[in-house]
Amino acid sequence: TQAILHAATRLGLERQPLLDACALHDEQLVDPDARIPFAAQQALWLELDRRLQHPEPGLLLGRNLTPGPFSVLSYLLQRSATLGDALTAALRYQRLGGEGGELQVEEQDDTLSLLYRPLYPQHPAT
Repeated sequence: TQAILHAATRLGLERQPLLDACALHDEQLVDPDARIPFAAQQALWLELDRRLQHPEPGLLLGRNLTPGPFSVLSYLLQRSATLGDALTAALRYQRLGGEGGELQVEEQDDTLSLLYRPLYPQHPAT
């Protein structure tokens, strides 16, 4: 949530109206062990979709993400010795990044595919 809010401010959106739209407060976001309810995350994405007016709001925000806000997961991925180690960590700890879908790795012949399967494909977050 912090990372998404940071990316949104980089795109010129104001933070407080976004927090208001999903009934979150900065106090909830300072605890690194806290979990943000999925409903609040969805409300944030719906508000971002409305305000950004972009056909692919997730891609737009993704281009403005910085790796730092993902803390432990980001650290694990960046410090993995191999791509295989990074994928193993990403699969094991994917819920730290969000609860909107699942990552899967599929191998076939010489091809490795990383697939994201959204749980709620009709929502703009996915």
